[in-house]
Amino acid sequence: LMAVARSTARSEARNHEFPRLVLAETNRWLVDDVPRHTFVALGYALIDPIAQRLILANAGQLSPLLRHADGRTTFLETAGALPLGMQRDARYNQLELDLAPGDTLVFYTDGVVEAQNRKREMFGFDRLERLVRHLGHLEPADLLERLLSAIHGFTEGRVAHDDMTLVVVRVNP
Repeated sequence: LMAVARSTARSEARNHEFPRLVLAETNRWLVDDVPRHTFVALGYALIDPIAQRLILANAGQLSPLLRHADGRTTFLETAGALPLGMQRDARYNQLELDLAPGDTLVFYTDGVVEAQNRKREMFGFDRLERLVRHLGHLEPADLLERLLSAIHGFTEGRVAHDDMTLVVVRVNP
């Protein structure tokens, strides 16, 4: 299912300029192929490094975290974020945002915030945000390594119940 969703989204990205349209058309193609009681979560972002602009649409994926160069953090939420394959006529909104030199975007899957320790406590959004706020000045590869290390330390090596994906993007000064 993910392979079909990925190839469909890539194809639609060639045909549509805006992320909300890519998601809507991908959804339209997938809705008949997604088995009952399943769905596909997908976030789609366009980052223009020259204009320093982000356009983001979301289909059931968690809100990315933006750390501004001055250390402030914001979760980038888009309204109407139904996962793909659930409703034929789903519409998707998009967020358009100017970025600044030194801003860092952190994209992550639910396996990151739902990682549990031995007491069954979750890693959570607050812990992720706090780490990004304090460590977001690091180079993206170093931030990624520190986040993964913090998650591993928190879970005390427990096997994850869900996949964990992290992507870190920095706007160059």
